[in-house]
Amino acid sequence: MSLVFLSMLLRGVYFVELNRGPFIALHHWDQTDMHYFDGWGRAIAGGDWLSSSVGVPMHAWHDAVAGRYFSDHPDSRTELEREAAAAQPPTTADRLLWSRWTGGHQFYQDPLHAYLIGLTYALFGADPRYVFVWQMMLGVLTNVLIYQLTRRLFGELAGAVAGVLAVLCGPLMFYELFLLRDSTIAVSGLGIVWLTMKAIDTGRTRWFVVLGLALGLATLLKSTFALLALIVATGIIVSGRRASRPLLLPLGAMACGLAIAFGALAARNAVVGAPPLALAGSGALTFVASNDVAYSALDGFNYDEGWIADILGRTDGRLLPSLVETIRPHTVATMATVLWNKFGATWHWYEIPNNVNFYYIRLHAPVIAWLPMTFFVLSPLSLVGLFLGLQRRRAAWPLYSLVVCHVLALTLFLVLGRLRVALVAALIPFAALTIVRLVRAQGRVRLATLAAVIGLGVWTGRPLPDDRPLIGVDDWMSPFVIEYQSQVKQALDAGNRDGAVAAYLAFLRYEPDFSKMPSAGGVFTGASDREVAYRFAQAHAVCAELLRGSGRAADAATEEARARTLIAEAGSAER
Repeated sequence: MSLVFLSMLLRGVYFVELNRGPFIALHHWDQTDMHYFDGWGRAIAGGDWLSSSVGVPMHAWHDAVAGRYFSDHPDSRTELEREAAAAQPPTTADRLLWSRWTGGHQFYQDPLHAYLIGLTYALFGADPRYVFVWQMMLGVLTNVLIYQLTRRLFGELAGAVAGVLAVLCGPLMFYELFLLRDSTIAVSGLGIVWLTMKAIDTGRTRWFVVLGLALGLATLLKSTFALLALIVATGIIVSGRRASRPLLLPLGAMACGLAIAFGALAARNAVVGAPPLALAGSGALTFVASNDVAYSALDGFNYDEGWIADILGRTDGRLLPSLVETIRPHTVATMATVLWNKFGATWHWYEIPNNVNFYYIRLHAPVIAWLPMTFFVLSPLSLVGLFLGLQRRRAAWPLYSLVVCHVLALTLFLVLGRLRVALVAALIPFAALTIVRLVRAQGRVRLATLAAVIGLGVWTGRPLPDDRPLIGVDDWMSPFVIEYQSQVKQALDAGNRDGAVAAYLAFLRYEPDFSKMPSAGGVFTGASDREVAYRFAQAHAVCAELLRGSGRAADAATEEARARTLIAEAGSAER
């Protein structure tokens, strides 16, 4: 009960802290997956239960890639512009190109999370905070499952330690207040591990049906769970043969559960004209972008527009041809280097930002900053624990399977902080096992275990490159984009200069402390510092102009002085 109470208490504090500012509404930022999921959920709640009106999100980078393709293929631009002009409803050549590359009416993202959002909106209203309620409840369940699985596999003390680690893990709770599926993926993986053990223990058909259904639904949540389904089925065959148990009935029951989930998918796809079992059409894109010869793993979703446009253009976005064309330019050495760098990034302490920045939100949600368990601590502990846990591999193989599934997905595709949170949840039991070994072992065993943790910690804790900021320019500007920009526009459209000034002044409260430059031990670095300073200087200058137009000369002079100071400081730093 204390585990549940503390989990709920911390989430309540987190919700209050985030809800008092603009960051609870990060889905308003139209360049994010959160915005896409919000719009998709609204479409479903509005009656489009087949998602036939939902296509590619068309972020700025989608347009950039399309533009690069059209610059090399002007005939295609002409053809698609003609089709776009005749389309109903109206569309663009860029959107038609991306629709062709991602399978037309095939889902762009895996659908289950969007349908959960849509159902929530239909029942309670289109406010993401209702979604955050059940995401936080699933977060509490995640902590309970971590405790239960660890206790079963590694003992009572390890279970208690794992429960504490889960409650105090900032990244594990962080993503529950954003319209992202990653916290749901985390609890789904642990739930499948629990169901696998339950089905094998009882041998009852209904538990295998439930397990198959859970695996099917999880695959609709994230396609990579299909790999876990294959591993689990293999594990059940091996464990059944070892115990001389019949296999046909449990495997058939699992297949029935899977068929229920995939039957719904096939029915929807058949109606809209997509391949029956097609899931996310963005899979090829992600593989292409993250396996470029020059790909930098710690940069997250960074992409070469020409590389993506060339390969998707030649393959029309089909998965297998795209995989082949992506690998073709590689040597064995370059491919191994790209994969090794992503494997290293998987275990690195840095929470690679995408859609939302862990380090920036910690400035505005102190409870996240106070929680001491980050991947910096958990990574080396869990790596040692994975080795120690091999003594219990016959019982723990479902949990090992989950870890393998997540690590393979990150290494083959893309490493981001939000994509890694499901792996974090799966690794906490192994981190707890290492801590228990350190407490209970004596002499050389304890020293060897400690040495392994420290040695691996040197690797996982290696510093970032000197020019990489923890908080990027777009993160610092995000309050303006998600809330105050629209307020300024509405005020100016209504001729209300004072309202626009109020919105600018509210945004400028989020200006960073520029005295904390690298020499002062701050979090900012080089070029990013200067760009942030210039952007805030521009905001001060616009605010000054509005103030002057409102007859507030003294206040305008203050804002102008602040703008000049920031420009001078940025220029001095650049020299």
